[in-house]
Amino acid sequence: MNKELHKAIMKRTRLRNKFWKNKNENNWQNYKVQRNLCKKLLRSTKKAYFRNLYQRKIVDNRAFWKTVCPFFKEKTSKGENIILLEDGKNVLNEKELCKIFKDFFGSVVKDLKIPSVKGQGLNFSTSFPIINEFTREFELHTSISIVRKKNITTSFTFSNVNQTEVMKIINDLDITKTCQSNDTPTKVAKYNDNIYASYICSHFNMCLEKGEFPEILKDADIIPIHKKKRSV
Repeated sequence: MNKELHKAIMKRTRLRNKFWKNKNENNWQNYKVQRNLCKKLLRSTKKAYFRNLYQRKIVDNRAFWKTVCPFFKEKTSKGENIILLEDGKNVLNEKELCKIFKDFFGSVVKDLKIPSVKGQGLNFSTSFPIINEFTREFELHTSISIVRKKNITTSFTFSNVNQTEVMKIINDLDITKTCQSNDTPTKVAKYNDNIYASYICSHFNMCLEKGEFPEILKDADIIPIHKKKRSV
């Protein structure tokens, strides 16, 4: 909303009220012209708004939706019935619709004609590590064959980190992000970045050397966020 658009909307409201009090052609035309002008100004204002967005509001997921959601229409109907055109006929019955969707999506993979994988069968009683069993089972899979055709010679490995790298990551954290009640606030971590970087660096490198993943990092707090009166 800018000053020009605000004035145009106020004028449109006055002309609309004038038309409702005295319904004649002249008042209607004046209102219609102002109404179309408001729509034009609104479109141009939105374009200018999105054109001048800060990059941080586009890259950050939470800031992106906070910026974009107000422009979605809230007046949407959530109780619309599905009407499907199948073989020239409109299908309205819910059971028939469910069967059509089930047959279609249930055969999507089959219609791709991907050759089946004939593995040797998983045998969990052998002395081989479980990862080797899965590797042997799916070594002929189509996706694995495509990767092999790319002739990738490099292998993926974890490498040790230094304190400078960890400090850079800490300083790039967003202090506006919330954390759990028993976690260290981001602002505190950034203020004491040298202390935290030294601790994280030594423990991360130690985990790599021992080949272990901390048990406490396997836990996660998953909290669904309800978007009140939002269709998005």
